[in-house]
Amino acid sequence: MDKLEWGINPEGEKAIAYGARAIYNGPGTLDLLWDRQCMVGGEPGQREEFCKFLNEYGIPAIKDLTKKESLRGSEDRQLHTQLHGWHITVSPKGSCGYLYIGVFPVDNGDPNYIPAPVPSPKLKSSKRR
Repeated sequence: MDKLEWGINPEGEKAIAYGARAIYNGPGTLDLLWDRQCMVGGEPGQREEFCKFLNEYGIPAIKDLTKKESLRGSEDRQLHTQLHGWHITVSPKGSCGYLYIGVFPVDNGDPNYIPAPVPSPKLKSSKRR
């Protein structure tokens, strides 16, 4: 797998990974820029499902994590969480304005592992009449 151009690279080989350098204005806030995001690995369908996961679960989880941990832009610490088989790591790297993001499959010993698609929260909450 190629290295991510933006964000935080995983340690070791991963079948798919996402990275970004977002504008960070403090805990619970971030703005993603289209030209500061990248994804490597995966087949087209897997990449599409990964994007859905990021939009519906991953990015909201990052906002919640930075808010819960009161992460300041001047800090160099890395925060980690796992969600639905994905490892999420973020750090401002002391930049005072950026949040570096890495999202990739959890380490289960299989470098080809990609978590199964996660149902949309919109589908779970909708009721049929």
